[in-house]
Amino acid sequence: MRTQCKGTLNFDWRYGTVSLPAGAPRRNGSESPAALAKTASIPPALARFDRWTAQAEIANGMIALKKNQVQRGSHKQAVEATLTLGNPPKVAFAAPTEKNLNGQEKWPVCPPISG
Repeated sequence: MRTQCKGTLNFDWRYGTVSLPAGAPRRNGSESPAALAKTASIPPALARFDRWTAQAEIANGMIALKKNQVQRGSHKQAVEATLTLGNPPKVAFAAPTEKNLNGQEKWPVCPPISG
């Protein structure tokens, strides 16, 4: 059924934070490349924000962020993410395809988060 779902999603999230689920592997700076591939990371802009607005597309068992903006104070950035529907769902954050909205350097690709 999840692969048959299609549509769009809009959200306006105010004063939020996105964090790793309890028990998820975390980076501590001393991991091997293989261990790093298994750890999760969330874009810094989502650690704490004043407002996150987004449009997303639902298709092929996934929810993919399209046009979006994360704002903290006067700083604005876009993030790229997909959510694979399943049990458990899997979230993957990646570098934006363009410069961030405020012209800063792009974020590195982040491995998927399971939870």
